[in-house]
Amino acid sequence: MTEFTFEAGKAIEIAFASIRKGFEMQIQDEYFPKAMPLIQEYGGRPIGRLAVESTPFGHIQCDVVMFFEWPSVDAYTKFCADERFQPIRAIRDEAAAYLNNGNFFSVENTVTASLDSQKVYPLFGAWVDAKRAENVMIFQQNVATVQEEIGVRNLVRFEHLASSPGPFRPDFVGLTQWPGADEFQQFIMSEVYRENVHHRDLGAKRFDLFVTKSQ
Repeated sequence: MTEFTFEAGKAIEIAFASIRKGFEMQIQDEYFPKAMPLIQEYGGRPIGRLAVESTPFGHIQCDVVMFFEWPSVDAYTKFCADERFQPIRAIRDEAAAYLNNGNFFSVENTVTASLDSQKVYPLFGAWVDAKRAENVMIFQQNVATVQEEIGVRNLVRFEHLASSPGPFRPDFVGLTQWPGADEFQQFIMSEVYRENVHHRDLGAKRFDLFVTKSQ
């Protein structure tokens, strides 16, 4: 069991990445040992990471989702601009096949999520159409009973920070727990989902979904 703690009042960074084949040790043995002391100097800390199993919806294709905590977006910006970080950044950038970072969110209340390696954790981002936002609520309400019967748990809801410099800018992000990949796939193929997904699509201008597992 792995625990992720997301603290209220902090800036939570969500980063998406893929590492070039053969460069995994460069990240593990070179980048993080050099970057972590500087990250900590600016008040940052890693929260955890999830392995991406599939991406049913959306345009981001990556292998891992990482969560970091910072005191503020400004602290992160200063860290990135620190001249000591520039040679360290080069180590990371050489190893990264894809990197989408600097995406900041907040949580209303401090949450500790316990993640089981035997379960799956869909992570979704929703870009809400303000004029049709009620449709997202209708979708969630209409599928709630079926999800409860399956054993789905809503773990964390992240709200986007307006000062976030990153390109991933949904209005909110949700992290959920499902018993397994089969149950998730069965739900996607179910009648109740097919009958209600149009509500979600009416209310959300864009919807990204990453099916992940705890590492």
